[in-house]
Amino acid sequence: MRNLCRPNLNVPSADQSGDLSVGVDIDGGAGGTYTNLIIENVTTNITPSVFLSGILFESNGDITINIDTGDFIISTDGRNAIEVDPGGGNVSITHMGGIQTISQYASGVDVRNADAVTITHTDDITTDGYYSRGIEAVLSEEITITHTGDIATTGNMYAQGIYATTQGGSTGAITITQTGNVDTADTSSTALFARSDGTEEVSITHVGTLTTAGNDSRGIFARARGVGAVTIDQNGTITTGGNAAYGIMVYSENTATVTHSGTINANGTSSDGILISDGLAPASTFQVNLTNSTINAQSFGINIQTVGATTFTLNGTNSITGVADDIKGGGGDDTINNSGTLTSTNGIDLDAGTNAFNNLSGATFNSGTSVVLGAGNVLTNAGLISPGGESGIESTVITGDFDNEATGSLLVTFDSSMSNWDVLDISGSANLQGGVVSTTGATFTSGSTFTILEVLGGVTGTFDSVEDTLFIDWSLSYGANFVNLIATAIVDNFCGFADTENQRSVACVGLDSMPLSAPLPQAILGLSSGAEARAAYDDLSGETYASIQGALVENNYRRMTLINNRILNADASLGSISAAFAPEDPTDLEADRRNDFWGIGYGAWSNTFGTSDTASLDNSLGGLLFGYDREFAEETLAGVLGGYGRTNVKQDARSSSGSATTWSIGIYGETVAKDIGFVLAGIYNWHFLEGARTVDFSTINEREHSSYKGRGWQFYAEANYEIPVMDAFAFEPFLGVSYIDVHTDGFAEDGGTAALTKQGGCFDSTFTNLGVRGCL
Repeated sequence: MRNLCRPNLNVPSADQSGDLSVGVDIDGGAGGTYTNLIIENVTTNITPSVFLSGILFESNGDITINIDTGDFIISTDGRNAIEVDPGGGNVSITHMGGIQTISQYASGVDVRNADAVTITHTDDITTDGYYSRGIEAVLSEEITITHTGDIATTGNMYAQGIYATTQGGSTGAITITQTGNVDTADTSSTALFARSDGTEEVSITHVGTLTTAGNDSRGIFARARGVGAVTIDQNGTITTGGNAAYGIMVYSENTATVTHSGTINANGTSSDGILISDGLAPASTFQVNLTNSTINAQSFGINIQTVGATTFTLNGTNSITGVADDIKGGGGDDTINNSGTLTSTNGIDLDAGTNAFNNLSGATFNSGTSVVLGAGNVLTNAGLISPGGESGIESTVITGDFDNEATGSLLVTFDSSMSNWDVLDISGSANLQGGVVSTTGATFTSGSTFTILEVLGGVTGTFDSVEDTLFIDWSLSYGANFVNLIATAIVDNFCGFADTENQRSVACVGLDSMPLSAPLPQAILGLSSGAEARAAYDDLSGETYASIQGALVENNYRRMTLINNRILNADASLGSISAAFAPEDPTDLEADRRNDFWGIGYGAWSNTFGTSDTASLDNSLGGLLFGYDREFAEETLAGVLGGYGRTNVKQDARSSSGSATTWSIGIYGETVAKDIGFVLAGIYNWHFLEGARTVDFSTINEREHSSYKGRGWQFYAEANYEIPVMDAFAFEPFLGVSYIDVHTDGFAEDGGTAALTKQGGCFDSTFTNLGVRGCL
C-alpha cells in the first residue's frame, strides 16, 4: 500500500522516512493544506508499481519538497520518478539521490503549471523511453534548474536531458545550471533545452560533456521571444552525431551571448557547431566569446543567421573548421576581434554589412583559404597573420582591404622544395604601415623571387623589414599591385656552417643526406644564425659516447698503476705501503709475503679541458681491487686479482653525462734476474654503460638515453734495475709499457627525433713510462 497523505488542517508538513518502497503520494487538497514534504532516512529504494510515480505531490498552492535518499534511488516504470502539479503555486524541490525510469513518458523530475519553479538536484539521472526526460519543467512562469551529476536518456524520441519551457505571456526567466555530463541517444533529444514563450531571458550554464546521437538533436538549444535575451556559457565538450544536429543553437529576437571554451564536434550532415538566429529582428545584437575552443562541423563551424550586429571575441587558442565555412556571418554588421590564436581552414565569410576583422597586437591569425569581408571593409593586422600557419601552405583570398599596422607581421611558409609558399591575394587595397615579414621552411636558394602579396586595388606603404633565415639573406621589392620576397643564399647546404670534425659528421654526413622535409633538417632551418646551427650540431653529435670510451681507457690505466704498486709493495726490498690484511705478528712478515690476501679501495677525480672540437669533461672513478699473491721461488711472485669500479663522466657544455660499471679479473707477477726486475700483468674488463643527453634547439627538446655493454683487455710490462746507494737507501730506474683496449657494442638510443643509432667500435691506447723510483 502506498504512503498516502491527505489534508490535515493542523499538519501542513508531511515527513516521510523508513521503508518507502511503494512510493509517496501527497494530496494537498483543494485548499493546499499540505505545502511541505520532507523525505529522509529511507531504508530502501523507492520502487512503486508500474505506472505509479515514485513521489507524487498535487496541490492548489505552494509546494516545498526536500528529499534525501542517501545511497538509495527512486526507480519507476511508466511514470515520472518525482511528479509535482501545484495548480498554479510556486514549487521548490531539493533532491539528493539517484533516479532511474523506464518506459515512455517517465521523466526523472516533472513539474508543470507552476508560477515559479526551483529544482535543485544532486546525483545521476537515467531514463529510457519515448518523451522521458531527465528533468522537465513546463508551462510555468519562471524556472530555475540546478543539477549536479550525470544525465543519460535513451528514449527513441524527445528524450531531452533537461527540458524547460515557460508559458506564453510569462514574465519570468529560465535559468539552467548543469554540472556534469548529459548523454542523449535518439531523434529530437537535445541535451539541454530551454524555450521562453514570455518576455524574460534564458540562461544556460554548463560544465562537462554533452553528447547527442539522434537527428535534429542539439547539444544546447535556447530560445527567447520578444525582449528576452539568451545567455549561454558552456565549458567542456559537445558532440552531436545525427543530421541537422547542432552543437549550440540559439534563437533570440533581442540579444544573445554565447560563451564557449572546449570542443564542439558536429558530426552529422547539415550540422553546425554554433548556430545563432534572430528572426529577422534588425535591432538584435549578438556576442560570441570563444576561449581555447576547437570547433569541427560538417556544415558551418559558426553560422550567424541574423540581420542584427554580431561581435566575435576570441581569446586563447581557437581552431574553427566547417565543411561549408568556418565562420558564416549574417546580414548585419559583423566584427571579429582576435586577441589569441585563431586557425581557420575553409574560410571566413562575414556576408553583407559593414564588417571588420581585427587581428590585435600579440594575436595570431592562421587565415586559411579566404576571408570575405565585403568591398570597403578591412582586415586590420596588428599581430601575426599566417595564411597556412607554421606547418601549412595556403593562398588566402581577402575580399576587402588589408591594413598592416606597425606591430603587425606576416609569416610566409615554404615547402621543402621552395616551389610553394603562402600568399595573401587581396581584392581591395593593401595599406602597409610597417611591420615585419618573416619566413619558415625556406631551404637553399639564390636569386629567386616570390610574390607574397597580390593586391588588385594597389599597394601603399611598405613593411619595415624582413627577417633573414639561416641560409638566406631576404629582401623585399614593391610594385603597384604586388610585394615580392627576393632570396640571396648565404650557404647552400648544412655542411657550410660546420667548423669542427664532430660538426661536419653531423651536418655533412647526416643532415645533408636527409630529406629536407624530415624533422631534424626542418628544425635546423628554423634557426637564425650560423652560431645557432653549430650549437645544434654539437647537441646532435653524441660526443659524450666517445668521451665515455676515453674515460674508460684513462681509468683502466689508473687501475693498472695500483696493481703495479701492489707488486712493488709485496717486494721486501722496497718496503710495503699496502696493509689491507697485514699480519698481526711482525715476525711473520716474511712468511706472509709468500702467501698474501690483499684489498685496495681507490678514488680519483679529473677534468679534461675542452678543445676547439670537443667540450671539457669531468671524470670521476671509484672502486675496489682485491687479490691473492704468493712467492713461488726466490724473488719470484705471482698472483690473481678481481675488482669492481664505477666511472662517471659529465659534459655540461653538451648537456650530456655517462657512467660505466666495470668488473675485472686478472693475473700478475714479478721476478728478478741478475738484479733486473721484470713485472707482467694482464686484466680483462666487462663494462656496463649508460649515456644520457639533452638535445634542445628550435622545435626539438628531447632527452635521449642509452644502455649498452663493453669489454676489453689491458696489459702491462715493466723492467727495472735496483741500484743500492748505501745500506739505508736505493733507487730504481724503470721502463714500463701499458696497452689498453676497450670495445663497445652498438646500440640505439631511446628518445625522439634526435636519437642516435651507434655501431660497435674499438678504442685502444698504449702508454710508455720511463722514470726512477727510490726508497729508504
